[in-house]
Amino acid sequence: FGVQYQKISIRASKSRWGNCSFMGNLSFNYKLVLLPQHLQDYVILHEICHLLEFNHGKAFWAHVESVMPDHKAHRKELRNIATIYS
Repeated sequence: FGVQYQKISIRASKSRWGNCSFMGNLSFNYKLVLLPQHLQDYVILHEICHLLEFNHGKAFWAHVESVMPDHKAHRKELRNIATIYS
């Protein structure tokens, strides 16, 4: 996508797998490494797409889908296993 970010940090978040701040900082939950690779990729892509669209509107999901057409299945899977890793 040709996006730029300020910094990446790894955190111990209780309720999020990742976050993108208005300043372009990306942070990821350290438990992300416990997830299957395809879910790690989904979370990372999701946050990168927030650098383009800072919302969950149609344009945001179009960016996600352009790279990961099966993102809806990944999102559903992530929601179903989230309680295991919390």
